Amino acid sequence: MRNAFLNSDGPALSERLVRDLASVPAQVRVDIVRAATHGADRHELRQLMRQASVQLGMATRTSQPKPRPIPIPRRLSPDSCQIDIIDAATTPYADGGFDLIVSSPPFGLDVAYADGGDVADYATYRHLMATWSAELCRVSNPRHGRVCLEVPLDRSKGRVYEPVYAHWLQALEQAGLNYRTTITRRYHAGRGTARGSVDSPGGPHTFSPLMTIIVVHRGAWIRRGDEDHDLEHDAWLALTGPTANWDDLPGAVDPKHPAPFPVELPRRLIKLLSFREDLVGDLFLGRGTTALACIELGRRFRGGDRSPTYVALAQERASAALALGFAA
Repeated sequence: MRNAFLNSDGPALSERLVRDLASVPAQVRVDIVRAATHGADRHELRQLMRQASVQLGMATRTSQPKPRPIPIPRRLSPDSCQIDIIDAATTPYADGGFDLIVSSPPFGLDVAYADGGDVADYATYRHLMATWSAELCRVSNPRHGRVCLEVPLDRSKGRVYEPVYAHWLQALEQAGLNYRTTITRRYHAGRGTARGSVDSPGGPHTFSPLMTIIVVHRGAWIRRGDEDHDLEHDAWLALTGPTANWDDLPGAVDPKHPAPFPVELPRRLIKLLSFREDLVGDLFLGRGTTALACIELGRRFRGGDRSPTYVALAQERASAALALGFAA
């Protein structure tokens, strides 16, 4: 910077001015250099430096998002978190009661769930998709209800291949819900090495170890209002745009449940898609992960599971979290 001044036709500048100039933003320095090389004296340069710095500061402040106070998560009363034994096809919940539903239904793989197991017959599972989707639509707010449903991309059993994700999306749309987007995350595929015909295109076998989170809604997608929420600027940047492949989510293991999902999953969805006064639900609650995320974020929750074993487990975990004031 100093060499540029000394080698120009402009007046000689003091070292103090050069040092002051080095401390201002690059945009200001460029303007000052141009003025100096056109013969401006040091008094004019200092005045120009002050004016440019003020203007740049004002522009920087107006271009940044206005900081907003993030409310401290409130302590919920036990009545704010209700967990029941329910049938997801015919729940006791009122029409249009939920603002957001975050859930993961059985996958139709005959998994050994407690108190009855999974659905082994895929034709029956397709019928249940339609029945469950109709109930999800009924209990979603007709003006702005949102549903996030985690299902596998596909399944293979007995050499029969089914596009589970596609069938679920079809059922949800036929029930009256509108498609918005899909979020994906990888799951651990185990030690399976089946690849079909060896070194031959005769019958190759491939699969994608992906879970999909179908995001659908009832009514308008855009919600207008000044309600409180938890979505800070950094989280908004991280979770919006071309970022819907959540490979960073940790896995979850629980010997009491064969298919748990990590609490970070409902935590992100609740922050991204709900306001603090919303009612959040889960019709396939399992061990209560969605309820724990709601307690942590101060959301009212209602939900349940068909299994008395899992309902008791979820109630125990929710009661412990409520006693602490947040989900551990």
